[in-house]
Amino acid sequence: RKIGDDDHHLVILHYFMFISALGSGIVAFQDWKTPVGTEWLWLLAIGLVGFVAQNFFTKAIQEPSDDVSFLAILRYSEVIYALIIGYFLFHEVYTLQSILGIALIFAGLLLSFRYKS
Repeated sequence: RKIGDDDHHLVILHYFMFISALGSGIVAFQDWKTPVGTEWLWLLAIGLVGFVAQNFFTKAIQEPSDDVSFLAILRYSEVIYALIIGYFLFHEVYTLQSILGIALIFAGLLLSFRYKS
């Protein structure tokens, strides 16, 4: 929240996207598979939706309000969506370590809601 007081939201958004792409690219480099056919359209759609969502989130965080802490806490709920989509669409199998990590995130989320003040 403090970082974005003086910068335009698009500057923050572009730094976020650049660092995310760089970090993802480094991790994906050793197992790279070039997209083919409609996979390019899916990647474009994911990029556009991510850009728009992050743009609105960045603008909301920059607004002077008491609800900023609520927005930051609510952001962690994306783990729920990733878990459900990964399980049902991609048939991901979660290890005990990943389930414990998810449980820690949820515990932190619940504690943040409880002790928000």
